[in-house]
Amino acid sequence: MAYKYFFFDFDGMLCDSYSHIATAFCKVLSESRNTKISFTEAYDCLKINFNEAYTHFKITDEEKKKFKILHENFDFKPSPTLYLPIKKILQTIIDCGGKNFIYTNRGESLFEYLKRLGIDSYFTDYIISANKPDPEVLNNMINKYNYNYYNI
Repeated sequence: MAYKYFFFDFDGMLCDSYSHIATAFCKVLSESRNTKISFTEAYDCLKINFNEAYTHFKITDEEKKKFKILHENFDFKPSPTLYLPIKKILQTIIDCGGKNFIYTNRGESLFEYLKRLGIDSYFTDYIISANKPDPEVLNNMINKYNYNYYNI
């Protein structure tokens, strides 16, 4: 195996969660503002990052709180789903002597999602950072495990 250590983002890479996130966003704003919010517009902004959506839609702190609660609720429909081959990919990496890591800005809800999706045991460690991407965070993980850059 040419590469040994794999860093995955959660939303949009391991898990198809943006429909779940955008639906929660639209629900909160539609109820808060008593008007319909464009799913496509919300989806497109959220895929860039949450701050982009917050700015674009001029989200209040109260709306942010409600959105966070709703989008971190795994049972809110549509539920996030794994991309079909991801379990096989993660297992193959492990079988070949590699290690899987997650680098996400999802927050603590990540752990419940991983457990509910049945992939929590495939990962060596996690980076949860609101400032993603941040090379220093990746360097800290590499140093934590004493990985040699040239053997990655």
